[in-house]
Amino acid sequence: MGSAHLSPRIKFLFLLWIIIRSTFDAAVSATAAWCILYSFTKVLWPQCFWVFLAIHFIWDLSLVKYVRTHTRQDCFLYLRLESISVVLSTFYGLVLSLLPTIAMIVFLSLMEVYTGVKTHWLHTWLLVACVIYVISRGRGKRRMALRVNNFSQNQPGIRKDRNPPDSGDEWKVVVEQCLRADRVGSREDSSKAARSAPPGAKRSHVGRVIDV
Repeated sequence: MGSAHLSPRIKFLFLLWIIIRSTFDAAVSATAAWCILYSFTKVLWPQCFWVFLAIHFIWDLSLVKYVRTHTRQDCFLYLRLESISVVLSTFYGLVLSLLPTIAMIVFLSLMEVYTGVKTHWLHTWLLVACVIYVISRGRGKRRMALRVNNFSQNQPGIRKDRNPPDSGDEWKVVVEQCLRADRVGSREDSSKAARSAPPGAKRSHVGRVIDV
């Protein structure tokens, strides 16, 4: 089964989710970069955002081919797992960033005498939260790739040799090749065994048939 069984509505929902997720990831990465650069340069947040948005869209180009070559079950599984990953990473970024933010604020306040850079608590918290989100998303992508690959390997009659979509490689679908190879191999083994059987065994078998 391929993309021919996917309705335009499902394709639209899949690509819409990719656009929304890429935009959100780009905004998080741009916020982390801007919180580091704003004290030393005159770079603006929109400039960082457009740069990271272009990078994320280039990374996700393979998903356009993915929706053309994969089944409805594959697409829905990918959407479900990735939406869970985004929600959990956002939660981790908001909750787990509190203590590291306090420690970083204290450290930067002590270093303010030497660096001359004024510590801003909101920028510090945003930086820590965005970094935790990016790290959690990276780990979530690896776990998601394993689950999607295992799901695809267990599909009856279909073997999918492919890399995770986030790695930038197109997933290759090979249909019924394993079953055909097994059938050919079993036929060759049976013919070889018949040819290698002892002549006496063949004659005795024929004799038993005649006696009956």
